[in-house]
Amino acid sequence: MSAYITSAVNQTIPQNVAVPIFFLITGICLENSFSAILELVSRLLKYYNQATVTSKKRESPTMFALLLTLNFSLLVYAPILCFSWFSVPQSSCVGTMFSENFFWHIFFIVFDVFILWKSWIVTDKSHSYLGIAILVLFYRIAVGILDLVWTGGRWDEENGCEYIENPLSTTLYTAGDIACDVVATLGALTMFLRPETKLLKFKSLWLRILQENVFRSIFTLIVDSAVLYGSYLPGLDQNILYMAFLVQQYIYLRLANMEIRYKDIRTSVKQL
Repeated sequence: MSAYITSAVNQTIPQNVAVPIFFLITGICLENSFSAILELVSRLLKYYNQATVTSKKRESPTMFALLLTLNFSLLVYAPILCFSWFSVPQSSCVGTMFSENFFWHIFFIVFDVFILWKSWIVTDKSHSYLGIAILVLFYRIAVGILDLVWTGGRWDEENGCEYIENPLSTTLYTAGDIACDVVATLGALTMFLRPETKLLKFKSLWLRILQENVFRSIFTLIVDSAVLYGSYLPGLDQNILYMAFLVQQYIYLRLANMEIRYKDIRTSVKQL
């Protein structure tokens, strides 16, 4: 069950139109990652330079680690992806396509860890939720490894370097991402709908954290579902599909990096 994806298959958008749009979206993603990394490193240095660290800040290193890994994975992935759009030589065909796919999975797995971790915090570190989250995350990692085995680059004398995509593994890992989104969304919603939550003030810290996680998880679920649906539309322009994947990554990136802004808002709420 393999589909051969090359730069000349199912294209209705001219390359001279698609390529500039493709690189524009990639550039926007890179700019956002660079900005986020600079901000995170600055905050991380301030964090470790503090004379004392209160117990309320103990979660910060986890947030820093996840967001830095997410942004660095995109900084590695994006140049490889851009390189693959040009004529990849035979000697580096397999390695280039494997590296591109590997960092693609790293990006989405780290994002899945991030939203599951945030919802775990919201559930007051529920053991039941943690067990379910670990199961869906293990599934996502397993099918990601499976996709790395089943898909990759292949050299064709006529078309050059081709990317061989396996529709089954693509469906499996996309379903894994959606499963992580569903668990994260239900975890946040469960706490949001608890009777005692209604007694919280609208601007209270706990309610704000709930709102942030519900919004992020639901929006991610919608994006994943839309991309999965679009990828199965018959005769879909491959350029549009590639752009949709890039836009999906950009949305993920923005949703994750919004945590930096959310943290500032929560700090201001604490001071009220």
